Amino acid sequence: MGSYKLFFDLLHPQFVKVFEYSGPTPSRIFKHVKSIIVDTLAIEGPSFYEDSIKWDVAGDPVMFYGVWRGVETKDARAKIVLQIKIQGEEGKRDRQGWLTVWIRYMLNVDIPYGNFLEKSLSFINAELYYKPRVRQYQEQARRRMDEIEDKLRSTFDLIRKTKP
Repeated sequence: MGSYKLFFDLLHPQFVKVFEYSGPTPSRIFKHVKSIIVDTLAIEGPSFYEDSIKWDVAGDPVMFYGVWRGVETKDARAKIVLQIKIQGEEGKRDRQGWLTVWIRYMLNVDIPYGNFLEKSLSFINAELYYKPRVRQYQEQARRRMDEIEDKLRSTFDLIRKTKP
């Protein structure tokens, strides 16, 4: 028993989308990340993961780092993974700081097979069925990235990129 594991970067040709902010209270984004991922992917709680949240409050400015992930199941073999990574710092007294947000959007396909015949058919299935689907997922990912960027901008009261 084996399986084909295919990984597609849905933000092609970019690997990640980067959003930078400098201004008052950048750490307020932490309370909005979960709702951004859950609302964008339309997923339930068990498909949302807080992979890492770290704070360094020992000095001034306070440094923070976080990684969140949402997994949307498209069909029996395909899953879309949205990962948001945030790093920044914020002053204790004046609450001024900066942050950088990295957004990664991937499609993971796992096609199982049991013998050599299923293996060859699985390869044909991957080429004929999932290649066109990947293009659809890429278009959907681009629309969702604009939606995510608008939500990030609205968190910091910045001008929206697209019209509401």
